[in-house]
Amino acid sequence: MKLAGIPAQVLGLLFVTRTIAYWRMDCPGIISEGRLDPIVTPGQISGHAHVTFGGNGFHPDMDYDSTQRSTCTTCTIKGDNSNYWISSLYFYAQNGTFYKVPIFGGAIYYQQRATYPNKTVQAFPKGFRMTAGNPERRFYNATRAQEAISHHCLNYDGEEPMKETAPLPSVNCPSGIRAQVYFPSCWDGEHLDMPNHQDHMAYPIDAYNRGRCPDTHPNPLVSIFYEFFFATDKFSDEWDADNGDPQPFVYSTGDDTGYGLHGDFVNGWDIPTLQNGIDKKTSEDAGCATNVLCDGIFEYPDVYGEDCRLPKLVDEDINGPLNALPGCNPINENDPPSPNCKGAAEFGIVYNDIFTDVTESHKYAYLGCSADPVQRTLEKKVAASNDMTVEKCVELCKKRHYIYAGLEYSSECFCGNKLDPVGIPKPDSVGNCDMRCSGNKTQKCGDGGRLSLYKRCKSNKKCKNVEYELPGAPGARVKRDYELEMFDEDLNSTTNGTVY
Repeated sequence: MKLAGIPAQVLGLLFVTRTIAYWRMDCPGIISEGRLDPIVTPGQISGHAHVTFGGNGFHPDMDYDSTQRSTCTTCTIKGDNSNYWISSLYFYAQNGTFYKVPIFGGAIYYQQRATYPNKTVQAFPKGFRMTAGNPERRFYNATRAQEAISHHCLNYDGEEPMKETAPLPSVNCPSGIRAQVYFPSCWDGEHLDMPNHQDHMAYPIDAYNRGRCPDTHPNPLVSIFYEFFFATDKFSDEWDADNGDPQPFVYSTGDDTGYGLHGDFVNGWDIPTLQNGIDKKTSEDAGCATNVLCDGIFEYPDVYGEDCRLPKLVDEDINGPLNALPGCNPINENDPPSPNCKGAAEFGIVYNDIFTDVTESHKYAYLGCSADPVQRTLEKKVAASNDMTVEKCVELCKKRHYIYAGLEYSSECFCGNKLDPVGIPKPDSVGNCDMRCSGNKTQKCGDGGRLSLYKRCKSNKKCKNVEYELPGAPGARVKRDYELEMFDEDLNSTTNGTVY
């Protein structure tokens, strides 16, 4: 396979040789998206958008204790509440608007690649954090740090493998683009972080992904390698490389080269669990993936990975169509921000992005995003239409004297008097009820196998929607900030909606 975009002398360094001990941890769900970066801009709104995986202790002011308050994670090893993030990717349309490229999961490789005489690979210490890459980079420079950044043009159906490149691919990738970040593995042994979030770490001397640590950083730590998968193929009909169209993708920093790809890591491991994995995976060809349990070394979380989701925390549209990238980042650093761009945004839980408030109009309160398996969380499907709204579904259930109303798959309305236990919303996650209502695109109406769930309040009680508390916030405690006595009680009868 021929690679493009980097000098010949470093071609061999771009591949990650996976014959040395490693494990792969899949991260199928996203914990947060938006302009948050607890490492670079703690407690503030970040300058550009990120996509983050890992524990729900993620918070703008997070520390190690925040990670340990996580109650769920979007990754697949019990004992790891770390957070992993990179910049979001956007499609830049020919009319000058931006659309966020969907990301369909990620994988984190833990490898044992760094060495130093008379020392063994160690786990990350408590409070450790680091970044890799340079968001301001717009050209290739032959350093270990640059070699650690790459992109893979995916083609799952093709006979020939596609090219792996340092910049963003210039061709239309049939199965999307895999963004890859390899972090430095050699620690100075003293600092958990540094002002630039990188100087406490170094890449090995021999190569970015293996070899002896420099004497300035003589402590080999476990190596981590990100693979994040962007569905750029969703825009394959919007541009034609064969006709000379330039590649249309740009990172949220304004980087259309890909050289500025970067990643961030906050350690949230239970340290003995991580060290145990390192100590047991020491032999050649000892790789494993968590979907085969890594020979029993690790356990799966016993709670919902894909449904683990924090509420939106920055009140701005990051999806598109957008006149400018979030944070007003120009593609060319010499260009001024768009005159139509709103750079500032408010910080806080954005409740109108989660549910529609019908407490005053219908006396129903939002409970949360509920799982809806084959046996059905609510027993009665009362409607399915292309003009479904939250108000319409709640009104249908209210007229039939049902206590619960649930919306699913954009256009379906379910009612019930009793909630199947499997459908009780999780107290610490907004879930994945992300489909827009067929009759009102500003509202959310569940998703596939997910219900946006509402419940009738008592007439003599104040009706109040769920309020979420962030597990990673200082002093946080997980709670449901509504009182159960404000609701009508569930009925044992499921034959009809009559209130007895």
